[in-house]
Amino acid sequence: MKLNKLYNVIFPLWFVYFMPPFVFVILLGNLLIDGTVIFLFFKLNGVLLSNKQLRNFLIKAWLLGFLADIIGVILISMTSSGFRGIQEFTIWDSPFTVFVYLTLVFISAL
Repeated sequence: MKLNKLYNVIFPLWFVYFMPPFVFVILLGNLLIDGTVIFLFFKLNGVLLSNKQLRNFLIKAWLLGFLADIIGVILISMTSSGFRGIQEFTIWDSPFTVFVYLTLVFISAL
């Protein structure tokens, strides 16, 4: 059986920090993109779901995507302030920083 994974596409958490009034625009944009991707995935693969099942699946995927984003932001925030040698703005200048950040992205993706 082939395992397919769908990932969250849009949610710049830094945008919410700098421009809080736009949080609802971000939430709506994320919902529209996630909904389109999930709908097309099911349609192209011949999966038949009722509207209620599709809506429940979409909401769960949407919320889990935000949870993964929040976990990633928390991990990166803790790491940036807790480790010496971590470069926060130009991560590609240090192999150690690249390793740490890629590890955190992998953990949040899990």
